[in-house]
Amino acid sequence: METSLPISYLNDFIFCPYSLYLHQVFDNNVEELYSAAPQQVGKLHHTAIDHPPTSRKDSQTLKGIYVLSKRLGIYGKIDTLHVAEQRLVESKYAITTLYKGYYYQLWAQYFALQEMGYTITQLQFFSIKDRKVHPVALPGEAAFAEL
Repeated sequence: METSLPISYLNDFIFCPYSLYLHQVFDNNVEELYSAAPQQVGKLHHTAIDHPPTSRKDSQTLKGIYVLSKRLGIYGKIDTLHVAEQRLVESKYAITTLYKGYYYQLWAQYFALQEMGYTITQLQFFSIKDRKVHPVALPGEAAFAEL
């Protein structure tokens, strides 16, 4: 049986490997037991991305869709893919520093989308709080190997 890991684990592991353990122990419990206040605020503000309005019929913008990479052994949800613009966006509540774990999440989404047949020519981080866009260079084979 193949085992795939959630893309979110990449950021969690880089931030704090112990948090992966806590996620598993408290997985079916109230999230406030194992998440810090800043994480809870970020998750609240991320809701519009995770659960876009159902009345929206924009076929050129995909939000919250699942992706899978058999090559990397990962799966997860993307935030926003602007299909016509070939632009993948990872949103965070407030970006003050671009952490390595953020890059790992975005790279994993990028490689999964490529494997699924999408063409991506632009990557970005979006800071919800201050509405700032942070362009990211496309990862190459070295980034793939690093993941």
